[in-house]
Parts: sequence; C-alpha cells; structure tokens
Amino acid sequence: MYLRELHANYINVNTLLVRRSLAGNALIFGEKLPTYEDWECFACISRVGLCAYLDIDTALQRAHKGPD
Repeated sequence: MYLRELHANYINVNTLLVRRSLAGNALIFGEKLPTYEDWECFACISRVGLCAYLDIDTALQRAHKGPD
C-alpha cells in the first residue's frame, strides 16, 4: 500500500481506521504542510506495516450549492 500511496491518495480521511498502538508517531498530520497533510500522514501509516482496505463504498459525501 505504501508504494501506491506515494503515487495517489487512495485513503479517505472519513473512512480510516488505525490502531494507534501500532501506528505510533506515524499517526500525526503535518501542521506545517499547506495542503495534503492527510496524504502524507497516510503514506507514513502505510509504511509502518501491513494494511488492508475494503473495496466497497464505506461513506457518502454530499454537496450542495448553499442556502439558496
């Protein structure tokens, strides 16, 4: 997963489950990064050890124009 995560952000922050005891210091969002701090964090987590994903929709995101 680590090599794939280096090329594209496959992990959605809304669906991530991590064992804090195993992720350790990798589970930290870079506060000095202007964007993509989640992508960097997920790459670090995936480098720590094995991971898995569900190849199904696990969250829905809705958007609307605003209060019209």
